[in-house]
Amino acid sequence: MGYVNSSLLFDSFDLTKERKREWSIEESHIRSQLDSLKHILNTIEMNYQQGEIPEEQYKEHYQMIYNRYTAIEHHYTEQSEHVVQEFDDQILKRLNQYILEYGKKKGYDIILGTGSGNVLHAKEGLDITLQVTDYANKKYAGE
Repeated sequence: MGYVNSSLLFDSFDLTKERKREWSIEESHIRSQLDSLKHILNTIEMNYQQGEIPEEQYKEHYQMIYNRYTAIEHHYTEQSEHVVQEFDDQILKRLNQYILEYGKKKGYDIILGTGSGNVLHAKEGLDITLQVTDYANKKYAGE
């Protein structure tokens, strides 16, 4: 019998790190678009307050940019939830496969997952988190 710290395994898995990097790049791009639109909205507001543009033009431009901003923000929120769920599913599927292979290869009858209070105490020697993480990362790398 052995156990793994599920949270540590998940976070230490190279696929998790890759997916987080990929999503971080996409998030950064989206945040940059939102920041640019926010800057444009602030500029339009400032120009209106200083009397540089008429009210009709202000309302039209402001509403157009604001609609674009909220559409991107809404899409980002939906996309974020979907991407995170999809990534988590891919990662967990792969990890479960690797844990099963590791358990069979090493002759384990049972491997428990901890991290959410399932195992409150166990001998130190039963913690195989590092070994399973190393195995999973090597399998993922094609070794």
